[in-house]
Amino acid sequence: MRCRRCERTACLHSVATRLAEVLFIQILRAHIASEPERNKGWLRAVFDPQIGNSLSSIHNRVNTPWTVESLAAAAGMSRSAFAARFKELLGQTLLEYVTEWRMQKSMQLLQQRDKKLIHVARLVTSPTLHSVGLSSELWGPTLVNTSNVVLQVAVMPE
Repeated sequence: MRCRRCERTACLHSVATRLAEVLFIQILRAHIASEPERNKGWLRAVFDPQIGNSLSSIHNRVNTPWTVESLAAAAGMSRSAFAARFKELLGQTLLEYVTEWRMQKSMQLLQQRDKKLIHVARLVTSPTLHSVGLSSELWGPTLVNTSNVVLQVAVMPE
């Protein structure tokens, strides 16, 4: 059985840790709000009500076929207003951002020893690409067929 002093110390430590987290978040928010023109970029976009929710969706569902239209509708904005705000905050278009995020996610997954290339491709690309065989015009003959997974070699059109 733990003594009261030990329980109190553990409780105080938990409270102090949580207070430090809250303080850090508040300092970060104050910094972002202090100079809106200087503080553009990913961090500013995360705290934007509409763009932040869109970024969360993009990061949580990387293989969704994101479009300006679908994210603008979810954010309650017009496509043009959404696209302009997204580019203003992040300095790149939605397509550029989603492509970059998918590449980063792919690199992270490929560093895990248990992930196979075809598995990573399915995790980070849209199911639409899966249904057309990752575009039969760009993919050449089957190279390997193991464990019910078909790996094909990309063939560049001449």
